[in-house]
Amino acid sequence: MKLAHSVVDWFAKGRGAIALALIAGVLLFGCGEKQPSPSSAQSAESSPAQPSLPSQTQPPIAIKPVVVEPATVAPKEQNVTLIAVGDNLIHVGLIKAARTKDGYDFAPFYEEIRAIAQSADIAFINQETLISGKKFGYSGYPAFNGPVEIGKAIYDVGFRVINHATNHAMDKGKKALLATIDYWKTKEDAIVLGVHASQAERQKPKILEIKGAKFGFLAYTYGLNGIKLPKEAPYLVSLIDVKTMAKEIDELRALCDFLIVSMHWGEEYKHIPVKTQEKLAQFLADRKVDLVIGHHPHVLQTARWIERED
Repeated sequence: MKLAHSVVDWFAKGRGAIALALIAGVLLFGCGEKQPSPSSAQSAESSPAQPSLPSQTQPPIAIKPVVVEPATVAPKEQNVTLIAVGDNLIHVGLIKAARTKDGYDFAPFYEEIRAIAQSADIAFINQETLISGKKFGYSGYPAFNGPVEIGKAIYDVGFRVINHATNHAMDKGKKALLATIDYWKTKEDAIVLGVHASQAERQKPKILEIKGAKFGFLAYTYGLNGIKLPKEAPYLVSLIDVKTMAKEIDELRALCDFLIVSMHWGEEYKHIPVKTQEKLAQFLADRKVDLVIGHHPHVLQTARWIERED
């Protein structure tokens, strides 16, 4: 893969390139023509019989098959572009700014990036906060929730891969998280990462096929601001746990050509990755993850290639 841009986190080299933000992948596909079958033999015609002369036998004609070499076709080069943005964290001031007489309109917030998002083959956004609607109360720090119109705005601008595995996923409890998940189910082509309404939904592979290549997605968060997942629903949010991650990564790796993992990690407002990020990044690279999209610090961090044995 050739990387066009990078914005925030980690890159890894080889089959498991790890990166964040704006990339372009080059996929090679080959094709060739079938080899035609040899030309059919032509039978010789014997001359008419002559009663007054002894009969003569003609020797068989030797026929050599004609072999046509297939034409050489150069591999077809195709580009796949990905953009990744975040953190899309909606404070109360932004909710008030989006108020209209009929409800809320967040579309102007994203107008400057509309053309970029819509031009990409894959547009990823880290949706930091819940969009569970008025029923659960609109609120900002420390427990966030906003109108569903936030989801409409980011969907309309072109984002189709939405991460919700963040430390704010359980800010309003299980029912509010399920309301956010239910909203995204109204968008059939949206791929929501890191939150799940059931164990079966968690186990369902998140794969996007573009130009003949399969892109697989997983997402994890470091925690939930001290909130514990319900005992009856540990599947609700994908937490960082290397044992669980190894199993899920290995299963999805076998089903896709390019594996992308979204990681909500690190420390807020630190421009340099901390040691836990470095260790996790190497772990992801060693498990053949191709790209890591990192978020949570709310600032840009360095982007790097990470080497592994293969």
